[in-house]
Amino acid sequence: LDVLAEAAASPHARVLLHYEDDEGVLCARWECIDLSLRHDPARFTAVLTIRELYSRLASGLPAPDELQPDADFVAGVDAQLTAAAATAATTAAAAAPAVAAVGVVAAPRRFLVRLARIPVAGQAAPLDVHYERLVEIASESIHRRHVLLCNCQSGRGRTTLGLVICILLYSLRPPPRDDRTHAAASFSLDLHLYYNTDGVYESSAAEMTARLLRGEYAPILDLMRLLECGRQSKAAVDACVDACSDKVDLRRAMLPLMNSAVEQ
Repeated sequence: LDVLAEAAASPHARVLLHYEDDEGVLCARWECIDLSLRHDPARFTAVLTIRELYSRLASGLPAPDELQPDADFVAGVDAQLTAAAATAATTAAAAAPAVAAVGVVAAPRRFLVRLARIPVAGQAAPLDVHYERLVEIASESIHRRHVLLCNCQSGRGRTTLGLVICILLYSLRPPPRDDRTHAAASFSLDLHLYYNTDGVYESSAAEMTARLLRGEYAPILDLMRLLECGRQSKAAVDACVDACSDKVDLRRAMLPLMNSAVEQ
């Protein structure tokens, strides 16, 4: 609605969009929006949410022209899905020949996407219910071996936090039963680098900054002492934070907030 209101208020029905180029530089561009069909939801595709897009695809409606996938890619995916469905039907027929319909292959479904929204406000700490919901979604996706994507409005803070939690849960998953089939999905955390935190510092202030950059805040240290495997748990979280630090280093991002809170 905000995008449509901005386009309607613009003399040329334009909205200002931002994107990152291949070098990670933030760029801006004006995009023209055709508002002629805005009151016809079945035909208006100039502005769609992710949920609206996949709802259209799942119901058989065509995607916008700029989102049409490559025909060869679609044909390849359909062939793989058809082969997988045929294999499943054959297996079912062998397991229960009295009830299986031999030769009937399920029609491939190409848009198997599940959307979930966790309403965490920007620049705010998530609530316990938010963490519980994310853990529930991530755990189910990992158990079913589904691909899991996280994104927020800017793709930085909340996105990185979600990825850290997902990677931590993925690292704790039980080992696959068939190593040959799931070898490509193996993942483990190398924690030995996070145990030795001793160092020589020029001053007590430098030592304090180094400790805070390692996330050694008083509540966290207290929690480490209370947990049976507190040291290992802290090391695992640190490894996940580093693995997701391409855009935002959560520990480093916390330091200015800590200093601001102390000054106030």
